[in-house]
Amino acid sequence: MDLLSEVRKLLKQYDIKPKKRLSQNFVVCSNLISKIIDCANIESSDIVLEIGAGLGFLTKRIAEKARKVIAVEIDGKLVNVLRSLLKDFNNVEIIQADIMKLGPINVDKIISNVPFNISSPLLFKIAKEYHFNKAVLTLQKEFVDRMLAKPGSRDYGRLSVTSNFFFSIEFIDKVPRVCFYPPPKVDVSLIRISMNRSTPLNPLDEFFLELTRFIFTQRNRKLKNVLPKFFEVIKIPKDMWNKILSGISLQEIRVIDLSVNDVYEISSYVYKYVETLRRGD
Repeated sequence: MDLLSEVRKLLKQYDIKPKKRLSQNFVVCSNLISKIIDCANIESSDIVLEIGAGLGFLTKRIAEKARKVIAVEIDGKLVNVLRSLLKDFNNVEIIQADIMKLGPINVDKIISNVPFNISSPLLFKIAKEYHFNKAVLTLQKEFVDRMLAKPGSRDYGRLSVTSNFFFSIEFIDKVPRVCFYPPPKVDVSLIRISMNRSTPLNPLDEFFLELTRFIFTQRNRKLKNVLPKFFEVIKIPKDMWNKILSGISLQEIRVIDLSVNDVYEISSYVYKYVETLRRGD
């Protein structure tokens, strides 16, 4: 029996209808599962977090290689399937929970067919809260294009900057829609990421994220026209604005043309003034 037939059989057996609000699209291609496993380079000592374990076909393959699998699934009916089908694996811990409400988890690898409706918040959550070496993810192609976009390009924005601040990102492959059931209405990409920075974030990192979030709401404007509004928001006295701007060589550049390093250096420079004000120097 092929994987699609097995998925349909289980869904019928357990009276499960894929929930659109949870972005439930089950992997039905054995080749995709094998590619995910290969990309993850799972070692026998690894603890692997799987986000959205679904019907457990990928979970089983992970469990055959890893020391332990922490399988998180929000849907109670799917959890019942997982507990039945994976009962012979003593290295699988099944957690029924919303991943967005779980606390930090220290693991070696993360694997996920990411629900499209939580792509951005999930990415930032694992970046800021989780300790891991590598993650292999399927994500909406449009989302991945924005992650990988270069400065000055149409897709370049806050997601591009913050993603490349946190992660080294490797595009692996396009994934045909027929690899999922039901087939999604969008194209899908497979990527592998590794952490660029350690957690928890330091105050400068947090300031960088705050500045990035603000300036990229006006990404087509020159930096010199955007920063004063940011200064106002963070309560830098107006008589200091020109002094701060005069020390920024890239002020004539449009926000959309700034690299990750550019934004971080600007953040670091402005943050020194913020810290001076806080200390009352």
